[in-house]
Amino acid sequence: GHSQAVNDGGGLHPAAHPELGEDVGDMHAGGLGADEQGLGYLRVGTPCGHEQQDLPFPVGQAEAGQLIDWRRGLPVRLAIAGDPGSAEAFTGRGDTYRSTGRYQDALADFARAIDLDPGLCKAVRGRAYTYMLMERFEDALAEFERAVALDPEDAGALSGRGIAYGEFDRHEEAVADYTRVLELEPDNAWAFSVRGEIYRLMNRYQEALADLDRALTLDPGNCRALVNRGDTYRDLERYDEALADFDRAVALDPGNAQAFLGRGLTLQNMERYEQAVADFSRCIELDPEESLAIGSRGQTYHLMGRYDEALADHDRAVGLRPGDEWALDGRGETYLALGRYEKALADLTQAIDLDPSYGWALVNRGKTYLALARYEEALADYARALDIDPEDTDAIAGRAQTLAALGHPSGPQP
Repeated sequence: GHSQAVNDGGGLHPAAHPELGEDVGDMHAGGLGADEQGLGYLRVGTPCGHEQQDLPFPVGQAEAGQLIDWRRGLPVRLAIAGDPGSAEAFTGRGDTYRSTGRYQDALADFARAIDLDPGLCKAVRGRAYTYMLMERFEDALAEFERAVALDPEDAGALSGRGIAYGEFDRHEEAVADYTRVLELEPDNAWAFSVRGEIYRLMNRYQEALADLDRALTLDPGNCRALVNRGDTYRDLERYDEALADFDRAVALDPGNAQAFLGRGLTLQNMERYEQAVADFSRCIELDPEESLAIGSRGQTYHLMGRYDEALADHDRAVGLRPGDEWALDGRGETYLALGRYEKALADLTQAIDLDPSYGWALVNRGKTYLALARYEEALADYARALDIDPEDTDAIAGRAQTLAALGHPSGPQP
């Protein structure tokens, strides 16, 4: 039914890439949120927890294959920066400031380094990653472009640019950057994992599975890859395989909110509603602002006929995502089930205004108009839904009910 449809796709969230070594590891250290729908609902993707993973990933510096322990590095780097003429020293101190969340200080040091040596790729790259942490994505992308121009084989710059492309749904370009990284580093589990994630968002599921399988062969404990492969299996309705991956992810990292979310969505699709609610609830305990889990638990309560609990969750989801059509449709559908038709119409109309091609919301509004005996408006919504998907069974059934209420035969009308 329409209630179960959920959009959990998007690009790549920088907080999810601690594995990249120093630069992207700082995004982890910087503590960006792990909202499934991402920053400002820019359709960014599913972080797999915030565990540090010690995966070597060279970003053009000898020590950068290991994740920085900035507490240990701080006095060394501040001492190095005592040389006022050294671009390398300012870059090192900028890296440290970024690691500690002092972004303005980091930007000042990277600017000084670039003034001293405009061709120093790692300083430009460091500034780009700082902009990512500050959610200045256009600035970040421009700096990554500059870094790649300075050194087309800098894997850290290519990786960062791929992440930035993901913020703007520029999936083909992101894939190209990760592919280039894999040419430079053929056994890079992180790059296989994120390219597989992008393929999934492009509905290129077989390529996604191939990449995620490779990532997990190289790094069997890669929780992010497990969650993404589970999501891919769910998209393909291969639910048992999806559950196996989510179970493994939960066993590896019991504090991983995204693993519980993915398993909950899978159980919901399997109509195992009590278990789905338990997983959504655990996800919400771990991440109280995970709006997809809140809204999905509301959907599940709705499917169980527990409408008051559903409404409470939908209110909370809309509060977290006030301009989100999926959250509004979920609440509108529950208002409809409760017989609160005017409130249902308000939410569903807002959802349709936000996305005129949102078939689920059109069907739900059609049902609301039918309940209010506003038959012509109901027929218009069902017709719009069938233009979008001629095989929408709910729209076909709703149209038949409406025509029957009007005393017409239920076949397609000329």
